[in-house]
Amino acid sequence: MKPQSTKTREPFESLFPGDEVEETRLKAEADDGDDPLIRKFGPTIIIDTREKRPLCVSTYPTERTTLAVGDYGIVGFSTWDRPEFIVERKALDDLVGSLTRGRARFWRELQKMRAFQFAALLIEATPDEVELHRYRSRATPQSIMASLVAVQVRLGVHIVWGGDPADCATWLEGAVRQFARGREKDFAALYGSEAVAAARRYIL
Repeated sequence: MKPQSTKTREPFESLFPGDEVEETRLKAEADDGDDPLIRKFGPTIIIDTREKRPLCVSTYPTERTTLAVGDYGIVGFSTWDRPEFIVERKALDDLVGSLTRGRARFWRELQKMRAFQFAALLIEATPDEVELHRYRSRATPQSIMASLVAVQVRLGVHIVWGGDPADCATWLEGAVRQFARGREKDFAALYGSEAVAAARRYIL
């Protein structure tokens, strides 16, 4: 039995126009990565105000605000009231510093991220750069990699090797896209697929 619709509006519900949806299906398919529903009524990425050199995000609109934790989030889904998506970004030298001399403070921040349904540590580097000791610290590559394993296993935070800033931005956009599609499916399960179809019909 399908859950009944309520008056409470979910954050993702605001992506759809109007309070009443027409009960009709639109037989249209969009190419992967070019979904018109997501493109036009998609999420807004939050960039923390403390990010000095933010990633160049182009697929989605962005908003600068102060996050309680992390560097990147999604409007409506990155607060303590609705902790569903958060990303902490680290350049390699910053990461190594955080895992060594700043470990206690960094660990506390990562522990806060455990409250989120999806939490990731996006590293602006590759594993090879760590193995080749391309960072300014005496910490061994083995100790750095072991610390990252601990972050994954003990805190449940995903470790993402993003590479350069452009690739990190691409990964972030892809993660946000997948999150939005998941929320779309949740919306359809709660309100019926007709609601999603009506929204698609409205924008095409």
